[in-house]
Amino acid sequence: MSCSFFLNQPRAIEKTKIQMVFSFPGDRCRILLNYAINPKNWDKKRQKIKNDIAGNEFLKNAESVVTEIYEELIKEKLFSIETLKARFSMVDILNNQQNRVLEKRKPKSEIIDFEQFFDLFKEEMKHEYASNTLKKYETCCSLIKRYEADRGIKLRFSDINLEFGRNWIQWMMGQKGKYLIDGEATPMLRNTISKNLQILKTLMSWAEEKRLHTNGDYRKIKYAPESNKTDIVSLTDEEEKKLFNYKPKSRHLKTTQDIAFILIQTGVSYIDLKKINKTNLVEEKEGMYFDINREKTGISSGPPCSAKLYKLLKSYNFSTPIMHSQNFNENFKMLCKLAGIDAEVQIRKNNDLSSMDKGNVVLSGPKWMFMSSRRLRQSFITKHANNPDIPFVGVMSMAGQIKPGTTMRYVKVDMNAVLKGLNKK
Repeated sequence: MSCSFFLNQPRAIEKTKIQMVFSFPGDRCRILLNYAINPKNWDKKRQKIKNDIAGNEFLKNAESVVTEIYEELIKEKLFSIETLKARFSMVDILNNQQNRVLEKRKPKSEIIDFEQFFDLFKEEMKHEYASNTLKKYETCCSLIKRYEADRGIKLRFSDINLEFGRNWIQWMMGQKGKYLIDGEATPMLRNTISKNLQILKTLMSWAEEKRLHTNGDYRKIKYAPESNKTDIVSLTDEEEKKLFNYKPKSRHLKTTQDIAFILIQTGVSYIDLKKINKTNLVEEKEGMYFDINREKTGISSGPPCSAKLYKLLKSYNFSTPIMHSQNFNENFKMLCKLAGIDAEVQIRKNNDLSSMDKGNVVLSGPKWMFMSSRRLRQSFITKHANNPDIPFVGVMSMAGQIKPGTTMRYVKVDMNAVLKGLNKK
């Protein structure tokens, strides 16, 4: 076993970090050290820093620590390059200042640098999680760093327990959300708080599997928000006709209109739009559908393909038009506004924890203001869930939903028809 050191960017004008190459029987791995120097101060031949005793001590200790970790992992029969890097990074996290050297490891109390911690998680999970999902994890880590800054603390793995959970929930109560009422940001929503807690527990579980800590108290952190949901906003048949009969004057709005037609015809989430292609198209005696797995959940779904949709896709040579989701939502709002989707609506969103007694946040305005790709999926499910000719399980299958309660939210029960059916002899 041996270590070599190189500059990460030898030709850099300013400071660059040092890269350590750890060689062991049969392989080697590269680790970027948290120590930066000016390339002019690097002795390439001796692999040392000129006139920097502390820096060279840092390199020496880094070699000693990575060797020790390697031997421990081999002894525990847990060795992999990813695990080696993960454990080493947890040590290196303590040394984010230039003139500090690596300290002896204390696995149960290591300070967590959530930025570096997330980088490790993302590197391993990038092929398993969608990019949008990873962004939510990154947002959660940024939120924790803000909490640390506000409280003037540095969290350790051992700190993530029930007491921390309560304090963090209370802190999130006072944070601002992304929704606006009269120009003022609303408090963070209950569901957002719940999702952040779940993400943190997933990260802690991953770290536990990597033997970065032995603290199981994080599992005790629980929070169950009230079950009231955000109102569903769907397009009526009349509004749907107005939307797709409108003649856009610009190319990007025409493309937006075509994407919207694909979404409302299939009911897929925007992230699954790329799966609406000829490869996934299945022909049956009564028509066609797409056999896909939802990106978000991995659940199988069978969105339909009508004759009109087939014609549109054929005009694109079955290469479904795609634009960035944020651009689509902005364009779609404009398209709806121009098409006259302007009925006044009010929608309820979950309120913040600190004011549960005040009920839900109510937002009001013309319907086009609340339009997004999500509303097209809601329109699809609402339309078919209330069609008596389509089996309920068929709607669930098309939408890729496994919980009947989720689909039931879209059903408008006509109690008069129910009573009439009960009275039949």
